[in-house]
Formats: sequence, C-alpha cells, structure tokens
Amino acid sequence: MKKIIITIPTHNEELIIKASIHKILEFCSRKLQNYNWHILVADNGSTDETIKIVKEMANKENRLSYFHINQKGRGGALKKAWSLEYPSDIYIYFDVDLATDLKYLIPLIAAIDQKRYDIAIASRLKKRFSDRKICFS
Repeated sequence: MKKIIITIPTHNEELIIKASIHKILEFCSRKLQNYNWHILVADNGSTDETIKIVKEMANKENRLSYFHINQKGRGGALKKAWSLEYPSDIYIYFDVDLATDLKYLIPLIAAIDQKRYDIAIASRLKKRFSDRKICFS
C-alpha cells in the first residue's frame, strides 16, 4: 500500500485548525482506503494556540502528527515535511482553509499513482478541471 503524506502548513490558525483537520480526517477515512495516508501539520512560526490544538488532536488520532519550526513561511515548513525525516511515496500539500475542495485530492493522487506523473498541481482558479490543466510530468 502506497504511503501518502498530506502536509498542512499552518501559521496562527487556531480559529480554523480543528474543524479543518476533522474534515480532512473524515474525507481521507472514506476516500483513501487503498492508501496508507497520514496528515502532517507543518507549523511555521505560530504564536497562538495552533500547535497546542494540533498536539491535543494528535494524541487522539494516530494518523495525525505535527512539528513546529520558529521560522515563518511555508517554504521552510514544506522543506522539512518533504525531507527524509518523513518518507512517503506521494506528498501532498494544501492550505488549512480548505479553499480547494477535498474532492480534488482523488484525481490529484490518481495522476501520480496511476498515470505515473512526477508532479500534479491543482488550482481552484482554473475554470475547468481536467488532467491536462492540472498535471504535468
């Protein structure tokens, strides 16, 4: 079973983090049954209660983990999340506000897993969703 790490970069997201993680966990439990999936919260410099909330959730959910770096900016958080420290077959990242509907995870994963693309990118800004518009290798 292929391993998927879904990285959620955060910075001072205490107001939405809990609801967003619950939505992601529920979606993945229903739709990613053929994968060994895991959610990784990559906190970059939060000074609010974000990491405390995630820590409490991770203590109850084995498919959720987190780390905190002091440096602001998602680049450093993604660099650590996609390092040898967190090995995976497929790496995914999206924003904690879930502005892109979770249903698009399925074709995104399929582009990499089944169509063998090296990279797949989805954008909520595209008028029409199709493999040609979101994927390239």
